[in-house]
Amino acid sequence: MQEIRTGKISTIDKARGVARVVYEDKDNAVSAELPIMCNGIYQFPAIGDTVLVAHLPNGASSGVIVGKIFNKGNLPAANIELERYKKLEKTVEEQGKRIKTLEDKVKALGG
Repeated sequence: MQEIRTGKISTIDKARGVARVVYEDKDNAVSAELPIMCNGIYQFPAIGDTVLVAHLPNGASSGVIVGKIFNKGNLPAANIELERYKKLEKTVEEQGKRIKTLEDKVKALGG
């Protein structure tokens, strides 16, 4: 079988860089463990993410997960905003810790 398909990540083994993909259009058939393509720095897909899979001509169990696909549930703009929110949330949390530390110091000085 030599084809390019889309499916959803069903299991992932980050330590080995492999995952299984479920093909909903093929009666929820699940692939063998497939390697995840990377470019040196890689953010793994999550379970449920839609991915592109290239199956190789030497058998149905041979193939590679090319990467996560943007779709209506995973839009680039939404990801950018989510990342901005996460950074802002972390900054607010760090500032809260600094304020608490300063309050504790003021209290220790009798203020």
